[in-house]
Amino acid sequence: MTKISIIVPVFNVEKMLPHCLDSIKAQTFSDFECLLIDDGSTDNSGILCDEYVAFDPRFKVIHSENQGASAARNLGLDNASGEWIQFIDSDDWIAPDFLQNYFNIGKGYDIVFQGITIEKNGELQELTINSYSGENTIETISRLEQNNVLGWCFNKIFINTFIQKYHIRFPKGITIREDLIFTLSYLQYVSAIGITSKCDYHYVIRDGSLMSRPRSYREVDECCELIFKLRRNLVEVNFNNQYKNWFEEEYVMRKLIQLKYIYYPQTIVSRDERYSFLKSAMGYKLKNIKLPKTDRVIFYLFHSLLPFFIKDRLIKIVALTYYKSHYKK
Repeated sequence: MTKISIIVPVFNVEKMLPHCLDSIKAQTFSDFECLLIDDGSTDNSGILCDEYVAFDPRFKVIHSENQGASAARNLGLDNASGEWIQFIDSDDWIAPDFLQNYFNIGKGYDIVFQGITIEKNGELQELTINSYSGENTIETISRLEQNNVLGWCFNKIFINTFIQKYHIRFPKGITIREDLIFTLSYLQYVSAIGITSKCDYHYVIRDGSLMSRPRSYREVDECCELIFKLRRNLVEVNFNNQYKNWFEEEYVMRKLIQLKYIYYPQTIVSRDERYSFLKSAMGYKLKNIKLPKTDRVIFYLFHSLLPFFIKDRLIKIVALTYYKSHYKK
């Protein structure tokens, strides 16, 4: 059996793809297959995939209709034969020892994390993950979540048999925080977490990436509820009060932040629905939560004594002002 199946979703990245695939070819750990999932590319990305497959038998390509990154990753999972699963984004790249790092810390782990190097506007930032002796699984999960290194799928390696046995897949219809949903779904079955402090995955942030595009209120809310449910399941099995308090506050923060999405063009809701959404948020308290400026203004508006129709109009103005300034046309 191949040791690692690398899954790379590919869509219209002809300029960045060679750097990504060359970095995979250059790995010091060579026992891998690389599944290139061409998600209906309209540029030369699909042709480039074919070229790498022709010259290196470890590379395989599946050409499919465009369905999005999650569907492409799921297609990769359906065809992966490796003992371990590694995801890599096609516009990122990895240092030569990236794969080897996972196996330098010993055996017996159900998942292994490593750090990340973030590249943005020519600047590098290392997010190092440290391992602490005596820390149990839920304590490690809590620490990684709060340090913002748990959610990405590309900085960790998963056991394929776990994924197939429990049919863990990326969610359909959700294009935000889907990596975190997948990771939390997988962690429901994990008892041993490995960590290496290496930062050999280079996550490249570019203008116009998917993460900067607006979503509908319903998609954002569905995502928020699913993540909360998965976290709650974790603490029901292995209780940790500190983690529970943290993700409950994070949940409230997300619910408040997403209120402005009600007024986005992607979300079409009636006046009565908007009233219902705002009314449901009335019970949320800020406590230790620090909201961004726009969301703080909205929070105080819907808690004000103004008539609802005035609140509705003012919040709409604030939300659309943010929308127009934050998202590119």
